[in-house]
Amino acid sequence: MRVSDTRKQKIINSCVVGARKYSRLVGHYFELTTEDNQVFEIQFNKDDFKHLTGISSFLSSNDFYKNCINGIITKQNINDNQKKDWNSIKGKLNIIEEIDEMIYGNINDVLLVDVLYTQTRNFPLALRNDTKDSAVAFIDSNLHARSLRKARHSLEVKATYQIKRIRERRKNEETYSRTIYEK
Repeated sequence: MRVSDTRKQKIINSCVVGARKYSRLVGHYFELTTEDNQVFEIQFNKDDFKHLTGISSFLSSNDFYKNCINGIITKQNINDNQKKDWNSIKGKLNIIEEIDEMIYGNINDVLLVDVLYTQTRNFPLALRNDTKDSAVAFIDSNLHARSLRKARHSLEVKATYQIKRIRERRKNEETYSRTIYEK
């Protein structure tokens, strides 16, 4: 899909806001404990930010994130032709602008999803906020964020759980030093 300069500016604005919110999550591990005491550790990596936005750019993943967080991304950094349609892009941008709320927001609205089934792949874990119609899906054994989806399109699951506790540690720390949420 060809993207106008007006839409490129919207992409830029959302990506800058999103990168700054996402930066609160980068460099940390988050331990999520469910209502039945299952424990999962998730993470958000700099290199996944570009993929999460769904934006096509000739910039590397690292440079895209760096330019967004520093507010120096330009229209020339955004490809004229995007792989996704405008509604998909807009949906991902809306989620990325509030991504930190999946961890630091109203956790009563967030469900932990054990296996999210989609047409493209199955994700071993996801966080879903039905109130905000958003979901973040995690992949691989280290459970890093890799997909943003609308919650209403993320209903085919193995199981969902209420989150009882979220703890945080920096990636260079051995133990969890901060409790973000506890029910």
